[in-house]
Amino acid sequence: MTTVTDQNTAGVATPLERLARVVEKNQIELKWEAMLPHFGYNSPRSAVLRFDPVRGATTFLTLFPVGMHVPRHSHKKAEKTFVLAGVQTFEDASGSRFEIRDGGNFSVPANSIHQTWAAAGTVTLSVLEDGLRADWPDGPPTMSDIGKSAPAE
Repeated sequence: MTTVTDQNTAGVATPLERLARVVEKNQIELKWEAMLPHFGYNSPRSAVLRFDPVRGATTFLTLFPVGMHVPRHSHKKAEKTFVLAGVQTFEDASGSRFEIRDGGNFSVPANSIHQTWAAAGTVTLSVLEDGLRADWPDGPPTMSDIGKSAPAE
């Protein structure tokens, strides 16, 4: 059994020491990457702000250059997303849907099916407790999800 300790006997930073470090990033230093490279310009772009090597949690920004539907999916651990700019519509497994605007947020427990629609220009800050992973019961996003708005209720 491996135990994480905060004792440093080899001169190499332990996981707890790495977590205790301050992480500072200005926007100019962020490395933006296409989340779905095969979508070209239409792909959402993400920039990882912090990765926790012990728990696997990832904190990242996402920019949606065009409107997009993110189809039904779930995560093994919780998700927390804040809408920093723009509008994102959230729908849970029961079909309950609500619109989240600038400064709003949503939390999703582990293994909960949900889907979202982001308007063009939306920027979100998300924390995925299990890293950048998702299970897609109906398959991942396709080109047909580009430009898709939330259905009218």
